[in-house]
Amino acid sequence: MKDINRFRGCLIGGAIGDALGYPIEFSSYEEIRKCYGENGLTDYVLDNGIARISDDTQMTLFTATGLLHGVTRSSLRGIGAAPSYYVYLSYKSWYRTQTERYPISEPRFSWLVDLPEMFSRRAPGNTCLTALRGKEQGTIEKPINDSKGCGGVMRVAPIGLYLPATEYYCLTQDKIDMQGAEAAASTHGHPLGYIPAAALVHIVSLLSYQNATIPEVVEDMQRNMKDLFKDIRLGTPLLYAPDDYRKVVSILAEKGKEKTITLLVGHGTYTPATAQYAMLDYMLEAEGHPDFAVTTVEGYPTLDDALHKIREQKKIKQIQLLPFMFVAGDHAKNDIAGDIKTELESQGYQVSVLLEGLGQNPGIQDIFIEHAKFMTQHKLIDISDKKKAYAADKE
Repeated sequence: MKDINRFRGCLIGGAIGDALGYPIEFSSYEEIRKCYGENGLTDYVLDNGIARISDDTQMTLFTATGLLHGVTRSSLRGIGAAPSYYVYLSYKSWYRTQTERYPISEPRFSWLVDLPEMFSRRAPGNTCLTALRGKEQGTIEKPINDSKGCGGVMRVAPIGLYLPATEYYCLTQDKIDMQGAEAAASTHGHPLGYIPAAALVHIVSLLSYQNATIPEVVEDMQRNMKDLFKDIRLGTPLLYAPDDYRKVVSILAEKGKEKTITLLVGHGTYTPATAQYAMLDYMLEAEGHPDFAVTTVEGYPTLDDALHKIREQKKIKQIQLLPFMFVAGDHAKNDIAGDIKTELESQGYQVSVLLEGLGQNPGIQDIFIEHAKFMTQHKLIDISDKKKAYAADKE
């Protein structure tokens, strides 16, 4: 298979992230910081020298073997069902690993049941267990429950990896996306349980087989989901309305230090959206926080712009760098804690770095949740549709 390294990289990468987060899967933000310090969990928690995966990786592997089983069986017999059906059968085998002892008897729909290690219970979700206990497969047309949990989306990446590469099914991207949704719907019947699975499959497919950037792929996914499903509502971004800025300013102000400039560092963009960072900088000043400034890695305000503001505070020679990014990942570690810190130190400042992503902050989490809840009861109106309606009323 020509794309074997891509497959391995995706599956192993997912397992690595799963193993890192598994020990704190059910811990609150406060519990994580209390146990692992201000920066939270930064390395594996080993059990007898092993970083354990969760049921997320287990079910991802069963998704993969279900796809292989379906293609093999269909190729040998010349006829077969949809890929999501064989994935469902594979999930039934996973269910047996969680409820029976090794070894198990026939019928067995995945060779993974031959591995004793797969019989380890890693906090399997009750929704999946309950759905797979019965004889009926849940589908989009006949939902098995009303669950909107993440158990459907967390396991479907192999569908986006494999189906575009196999010559047997020859599915369009729309149909590949729907196979992701159906695989999730076998255990999660609410649209919020299976639509994200279709979205993830779409993203994985395009990133794997097309020369496209992540923003381009996400934009294409949004268009495709709107065509596939009757009504998809996306929560607004963190900074959408002026009140959002005020809330974020109030939350981040708590991170400030006495006699220290706190420099928020965002990713930035070369599109007009970079104006949001300038607005945030303005709102910090307007809300009475002159000891805060904003800069970006790849946009406006630049570091020179931020330094111009910082130099106005002549008596302050200490700067705290704080990522204005959802995740404190590579940009935070390489650009913020690396290049930007070094540049500021060369300017004579004492620089500290708080490697904490916005997603770790409970207050920021609450804003995203509020936005999502709001959109369950409201719908954004496209400005062009609003203009058309206005013109029609005038006629």
